[in-house]
Amino acid sequence: MAGRDITIAKVAGDIGYASFASLCDAPLAARDYLAIAGRFAGLVLADIPQFTEKDEHLARRFMWLIDALYDRGRFLVASAATDINDLYAGHQWRFEFDRTASRLGEMVARGQTTGS
Repeated sequence: MAGRDITIAKVAGDIGYASFASLCDAPLAARDYLAIAGRFAGLVLADIPQFTEKDEHLARRFMWLIDALYDRGRFLVASAATDINDLYAGHQWRFEFDRTASRLGEMVARGQTTGS
């Protein structure tokens, strides 16, 4: 996708399954996440960690992924280390991540995402 190799571990029709690490701990750009959102109707994302200051790069990529899914009206099924509002414990992207948490909350309210 977008000229890069992106690992989607499993695909069933228009649903993709991937680990957080495979999508967000890889050198991907915002356009790569747009390509993923363009390819799949929904995504199952496993093992989202709580982000700390040492994970700012991971948090940024996660925000790009959520923005892409949200803007395209895609659904997300996710497992995370903590509640949406507690996912980000860093400082650099606090304002931006608050928007991401809000978008995740809207996706939950619209039935676009489920998680644990």
